[in-house]
Amino acid sequence: MRHLIVICVFAALVGVVFGGISHETPREQIKYGAQVFAKFTLFAFVLGWILFLLP
Repeated sequence: MRHLIVICVFAALVGVVFGGISHETPREQIKYGAQVFAKFTLFAFVLGWILFLLP
């Protein structure tokens, strides 16, 4: 469970930074930050399951 929290915190911080430096308006920054957060967490889950299933 601790790994999930660390992944979510890391993805949130990266989303905030990437959103803040990449777009001009606050609405675009929030939207892009949320997309980055979702992509990071989804990728972490997929990669975790792939590594779990490997012998």
